Amino acid sequence: MGFTVNVSDPVHPITEGLADFEVTDELYYLKHNPAASHHLMHAYDETKDETHVMAFHHTYGEGRVFYFALGHDMAVLENPSFQTVIRRGALWVGARL
Repeated sequence: MGFTVNVSDPVHPITEGLADFEVTDELYYLKHNPAASHHLMHAYDETKDETHVMAFHHTYGEGRVFYFALGHDMAVLENPSFQTVIRRGALWVGARL
């Protein structure tokens, strides 16, 4: 399924400077605690009239947690925006960004 990934927080180090981008990947409802996580990206599912969180972060004790819902096939893995988010997410989790 093709859809647009929208940047919810354009100033966070993981998403800073990124524009919304198109992908073909799975889009599914992500169970999480919105009170404990900070949303970074979202996507709208026209077939279900729902907005889905695509990326978020939170802390766990003194550690950092980053989740990104994309990455189910080669088409999205080769997307430059996807690669940027994965790289920055890993750096942010390691407190190097």
